[in-house]
Amino acid sequence: MKEANIKKKNNCREIISHQKGITLISLVITIIILLMLAGIVINMGIGENGIFNKAKYAKNKYLNAQIEEEKMLNELYKQLGLDAELPENTKETEAGTIVRAPEEWKTTTPTYASEKEGKEVITSKKIASVYAVSVGNGDRVPVPLEFYYVGGTLQSGVVISDNKADQNLYAGKEDVSKELKGNQFVWIPCSINDYNKITWGKEYGKWDLETNSAEIPQIEKYNGFYIGRYEAGVATLNKEKENSGEANPFDDSVTFSGGKSLFQAVAIQTGIISGWTWQNYDFTARREGTPVTTGSNKARGNIVVKADSIPYYHADYYTAVEMSRRLYSNHKYVKSGLVTGTQWDMMIKYMRR
Repeated sequence: MKEANIKKKNNCREIISHQKGITLISLVITIIILLMLAGIVINMGIGENGIFNKAKYAKNKYLNAQIEEEKMLNELYKQLGLDAELPENTKETEAGTIVRAPEEWKTTTPTYASEKEGKEVITSKKIASVYAVSVGNGDRVPVPLEFYYVGGTLQSGVVISDNKADQNLYAGKEDVSKELKGNQFVWIPCSINDYNKITWGKEYGKWDLETNSAEIPQIEKYNGFYIGRYEAGVATLNKEKENSGEANPFDDSVTFSGGKSLFQAVAIQTGIISGWTWQNYDFTARREGTPVTTGSNKARGNIVVKADSIPYYHADYYTAVEMSRRLYSNHKYVKSGLVTGTQWDMMIKYMRR
């Protein structure tokens, strides 16, 4: 019995000793793995392609982009005369004159960044993506960079264009011709206190009361917004083609696959569009739940906001959103989109004055 106990104790020692051996080996392997991992992390951190170097590279790239942006803005400022001392706007200032912009229209932006004595040195100044134009009677409006004041007053409607050839053609005049080259927009002045949807006391009129949230910062900053002067169109009347008697006197800005044309649809219909269904996928840009880059995407090109254009009247909601966004999707200073319910109501208020 005693021998058995001794043998049992020896066996226990052997097992314990063996387990310790496994633990020590595991520990050594673990240490080796940790050292290997530590080496990888350190290499990632300070190596040629390390995290810190990549972060530094990204930072420098960002700063360089800011420098290029500043150069571009300065060049635009020179073209517009914005780098000179601009006059204050008064009641005597001639309409179409570029005047001094309010400070609240500007944003503080870095002009350059460099390394000096191990410290990052950044200087900054206030710049703006809009400039101020007098529209007569002591009034002024913000005009986005790469857009131009055409004419009109706050009472009749200030018109701007994205084509420099239209600049000041009707400066100070209330009537602005539709014969312009660029896309045209009208300034709707309103204060933030007045910027709200009209419900007319109807329950169903409250369904989109929150549509103003995205525009509030712009209204607070500029006291107004721009809206298209005309409906979004897909093709514009060409006077020369019309005078020469061509069957289709329109120049297409938006084209569709399969040779589909909204001009053809207009031409073959009379009165109410009885031959069409509410949805026709021949003229879509994006379907419900479909990313912009996939799906049929049959609509190619950009809409126009000009007179004498065939309106994009057979677009569903998703196509309308996409085509409105696409108009200035590559523009550095403006974005385009569908008119919201609140913006529409503000426009109606303005027209009823």
